[in-house]
Amino acid sequence: SPLLIIAGKPGVGKTALLRQFMHRAHEGWRMTLITARVEMGRDDLLREMARGFGLTLDARINHEQLYEALITQLRALRQSAQVPILLVDDAQYLSAAMMELILRLCAENDSGHALSILLFGTPQLQNLLESPALKPLAARVTHTFEVTPLDEEETGAYIRHRMRAAGAEDDGPFDAMMINRIHAATGGIPARINEMAQRVLSGRPMGEAES
Repeated sequence: SPLLIIAGKPGVGKTALLRQFMHRAHEGWRMTLITARVEMGRDDLLREMARGFGLTLDARINHEQLYEALITQLRALRQSAQVPILLVDDAQYLSAAMMELILRLCAENDSGHALSILLFGTPQLQNLLESPALKPLAARVTHTFEVTPLDEEETGAYIRHRMRAAGAEDDGPFDAMMINRIHAATGGIPARINEMAQRVLSGRPMGEAES
């Protein structure tokens, strides 16, 4: 797929999912991971992509020359039976100019698939794509996947899994009542569950998990 969106609340596990995706990647995939930042600009994004896909950068090259070199590189990778995939974490921080660059890259697929793009972000990313200025990009989204919080049963299974992974032979203090309390306090967000479970194990008051 040319463009996929993976969205979910902070702490729900998007980055963990991204890492598993990379860990289990097909040997023919050529992946580049970029973490978007508030201070990042369009040219920063383009240069990080170029490096990730194997280009040696010349400081004197301008934006258009670098863009054309990147497209040539992507098509060369496809010709060598590699599948270029761009992964962007924290994609909600992409600026309008960077979104325009993503749209331009997607348009390259009209003349032959050059690049697959996966954007991982918070619901703010989806809100951005609903803006009138980004309708052309939103129209190119093939699929949107939502990473949802855990329900109470999944919360219990998650905690038990973490306990076993840490070497515990039983469930410790995490009986059904404690699982219920943790789920209610955390909303099923794994990052918050981790924090709350650690409080329980250390004997500290549960309180409420931080957002």
